[in-house]
Amino acid sequence: MKPADIAAHAGALRDAVRRCRHLLIYIKGSPDPDVIASSFAVHALCAAEGVRATIVSITVVSLPQNEAMIRDLRIPIAFSRELPRLSSYDAYAVMDFQSAHIKGVSERLRCAIHIDHHDAVAEDLPVDFKLVSGAAGSVSTLVALMLEALAPPFDAPLMRRVATALTYGIQTDTDNYAHANDLDRRALAYLARHADPEEIRHIARIPLSEEVVRLMALAERERVVYKGWALAGIGFIDESRRDGIAIIADSMARDPEIAVVVVFAVVVREATRGLALNASIRAKDGSLDLTELIRRITPEGGGRAFKGAYQVNLDYFFSCPDRARLWEVVRATTLEALTQQRDAVGLIELKGVYKRIRRRLGNLWGGS
Repeated sequence: MKPADIAAHAGALRDAVRRCRHLLIYIKGSPDPDVIASSFAVHALCAAEGVRATIVSITVVSLPQNEAMIRDLRIPIAFSRELPRLSSYDAYAVMDFQSAHIKGVSERLRCAIHIDHHDAVAEDLPVDFKLVSGAAGSVSTLVALMLEALAPPFDAPLMRRVATALTYGIQTDTDNYAHANDLDRRALAYLARHADPEEIRHIARIPLSEEVVRLMALAERERVVYKGWALAGIGFIDESRRDGIAIIADSMARDPEIAVVVVFAVVVREATRGLALNASIRAKDGSLDLTELIRRITPEGGGRAFKGAYQVNLDYFFSCPDRARLWEVVRATTLEALTQQRDAVGLIELKGVYKRIRRRLGNLWGGS
């Protein structure tokens, strides 16, 4: 992505913001640092353009680091277990999620902004401004580069908070910069002029909760290794511990003998009587097409280089009187689905090669 492309995207983003009166910035899925930071930056851009914006998440934060990020950087997120009343909004935005569709929202409001860094999914949904590019390691990268091009009139304290949040978003989504690419480094160079490095170190040093540490030990005991893939189910967990699944996957991926890690659990939402299988995937080889792998299991999920995740709705089984037996079924089924994909990995890799060639040709022809 060239500077001219970024400038064009930045101008289109500003135009989309200016067409709004009150923008609903909706966090889909887990509020991780990347979506928190990019949502905050778009919120600040709206304010600079005289547009009202509200960040809403119906999923609670489940890691102490993310809680500290929101608290210390004073990021205004309204947490609610239900969709907000939509009568005061005229448009909505989605960051860091493959699909821009929100059930109950897309039917009533237009989608003004959709920014993501995963592989695009086909959906028939008009969007005023859409930037979906796997060329960046995070959505925070894309938003930071557009802010650099726009140079919005943020005062110094706000700029410091936004830049700090975006830097931390890039850091976490690139595994502490291990998978950062040229675009990420360009964004980091810009943000370094404004971000507070001590605040980032403070947030990153906050220890994991005792429950996540316990689940890590459980995952090690329960893991099954199949042809170089480590598969670990950790049972039923409350939604407040949901982000621990990804943390455990990151930890297990450090094993030099393991090529792919999948950690899965059934997440329980007591307030809404919901259950969902959540799985986090980590791959040592960035060429393995995790999106293709996940699509062969379920349409609810997606991936990019090195990382992926998927979900399977299990609400129907919330009232199951024997959860131990239910877990046996879920665990056995998930292990079977994953071992089947391990056996089919050659086909997945072949499709990934074809997809990369097609993307490179598109970049050459498109000049970006």
